[in-house]
Amino acid sequence: MNIMSKFFDYGDEEINAEGWYRITATNVNMNKPDGLEVSFWLYGKSEHHIRQLLDQKGWVKIKSMERKEIDFDDLG
Repeated sequence: MNIMSKFFDYGDEEINAEGWYRITATNVNMNKPDGLEVSFWLYGKSEHHIRQLLDQKGWVKIKSMERKEIDFDDLG
C-alpha cells in the first residue's frame, strides 16, 4: 500500500491489526439503569472486530480503545 492509498482510505478495506486492545467502556447490563464503566483487555483481529464484539455484549460509551503489545513473560 502506498502513502496516497492510505491517505484515501475510506474504511472499505479491513486493516490487519490483530492483537490485544486495552478498552475502557460502559456496560449497560451492569449496575442498571446507569451502567458500569470498566477497563479490560480484549483480543481481536482488528479495531472493527473489537467494536463488533463490544456492541454484541452491550458495551457502549467506549471511552478509550488502544492496541498494545503485551509481554506475558513480564506478568508473572
